[in-house]
Amino acid sequence: MSRSIPQYSIVVKRDACEAERFAAKELQKYLYKSLGKNFPFFDERVDKFSPEIIVGFGARGVELTNEYQSLLGEEGFVLKPLSDGNYLVAGATARGTIYGVYTFLELTVGFKAYTRTVEKVDKKDQLIFPDREIIQKPDFEYRDPFFSCAFNADFAVKNKINLGWANIPDRMGGGMKFFSGSHTLRILLPSHVYYNDHPEYYALVDGERTPDQPCLSNPQVFEIVRENLIKQIKQNPECKIFSVAQNDVDVFCQCDKCKKIYAEQGSASAIYLTFVNKLIDSIKDEFPNVLIHTFAYRHTRVAPKNLVPNDRVIVRLCNIECDWSRPFTELAKDQSSATYEFVNNLKEWGKITKRLYVWDYAVNFWNYLLPFPNLYQMAENIKFMHKMGVVGMMQQGNYTYNGGAALDQLKSYLVARLTWNVNENPREIITEFCQNVYGKGGKYIVEYIDLLTNAVKEHKMTLYDNADAPYFSVELADKCAKLFEKAKELATPSEWERLDKESLSVDYLRIVLIEDDKIRSQQVDEFAKKLCKYGINEIAEKAALDDTLNFMKEHRYANQRFPRYDYLRY
Repeated sequence: MSRSIPQYSIVVKRDACEAERFAAKELQKYLYKSLGKNFPFFDERVDKFSPEIIVGFGARGVELTNEYQSLLGEEGFVLKPLSDGNYLVAGATARGTIYGVYTFLELTVGFKAYTRTVEKVDKKDQLIFPDREIIQKPDFEYRDPFFSCAFNADFAVKNKINLGWANIPDRMGGGMKFFSGSHTLRILLPSHVYYNDHPEYYALVDGERTPDQPCLSNPQVFEIVRENLIKQIKQNPECKIFSVAQNDVDVFCQCDKCKKIYAEQGSASAIYLTFVNKLIDSIKDEFPNVLIHTFAYRHTRVAPKNLVPNDRVIVRLCNIECDWSRPFTELAKDQSSATYEFVNNLKEWGKITKRLYVWDYAVNFWNYLLPFPNLYQMAENIKFMHKMGVVGMMQQGNYTYNGGAALDQLKSYLVARLTWNVNENPREIITEFCQNVYGKGGKYIVEYIDLLTNAVKEHKMTLYDNADAPYFSVELADKCAKLFEKAKELATPSEWERLDKESLSVDYLRIVLIEDDKIRSQQVDEFAKKLCKYGINEIAEKAALDDTLNFMKEHRYANQRFPRYDYLRY
């Protein structure tokens, strides 16, 4: 049974940090929005004069016990009615306390932050407190919807995601601060500095040295990388995670020393793991809290036979070769598929790695605006990967400035919800999001998602499909357009704008399916105006917008282009 608190105050400990005070102010702000009452906020130097919501441990003698420290970790929190009539909202850290406040608001006044600009707070006559202790902690230690629409500290904190790209300041609880999280050996061992004088520092491929990858069995390479890594750490003391990872080129060293390690361990990952284990061990005394990130990607996807990553090494497994048309567990039944291989890689790394992260994908890189209906599959995959021991989850989408359509905002929100709690119902999350972001017409966007999801079920869906993929058709595009038309008819002006931007996906699909070159070219010009209206300047990864628009004009399906990375060598 719940209990009603007619009047109360918000209190923090005397020496509360800025982040704890931020949490209390957020609580005060949103309770006012819901109840229309301004509840006093102060620290414990003020005598108690009403029932209190205690924000953070330490105030009014409510201390952080060893039991709670163990239960909550760095980001968990407890919501708890106290015997003296007060109520506790607290984490073992300030970040946990902030997350606790937003969850308390969700449970009491229906608070949700669906996007940067769309929030919900229910109007209430009174505040009903949960009448039982609630303890939560995240299912993943790292939670990263890698879409530009999620690169916002306010959105990130309210949705309990700790991605580094949001630059969450300490006053808002901070996040997982990467100095780097990608392909970095080209920076730690720059070829323009060393290659001409020391080609032996670089990979031997087909009998010749290439600057594309290093030779990690060379002892001088270790010393240079170590020296440059230490410089990075000293110059960026606010960062916890530093990447020492292969370049984004699918070659690896074939010198005798490297080949011997591959042969002994059954994988090219062995040389990288040996290297980063040695690195982290060499800096552990000087930098005891630093973590090193490395990849299991392309030629390093297979786990070594006998090596085990140091507990302070993050291994991030990438699945760029997979199919996303159905959940991985279904697709992996085909033993000839790349998804089958990925699931096996996942199992093997999961057996040996304390900090196994996954770099998963949620967008079509060749066509950012082309529908990539993976929402329900993504939900199942996140739950499966958690079960397999993954503790860090990144879903890479359109990370360009101002993002795009392709349901990016919904995907960001869905990833946030599911990486905190894998057992949330994805259908309910999607439906609620559409209702609140798109209004009365949101039901048609749910129908649109279902239509696309069903269209890809019997086909393969990869990150580089074009509109000539078998799951796309003129008939499908027309059905999608009609659903948006219905949704817009019911929309308020702000909802209409959101729908109009989201409908860019359908516009793109319809245009590239047009067979007549002249008509398609005219439609592209109109489409370009709409892109400009919404500030979208990239619709294919790392390709100039004008080039992409010309491809759309010149070739049906926009499927004839220069090789994607010809002009972007690492």
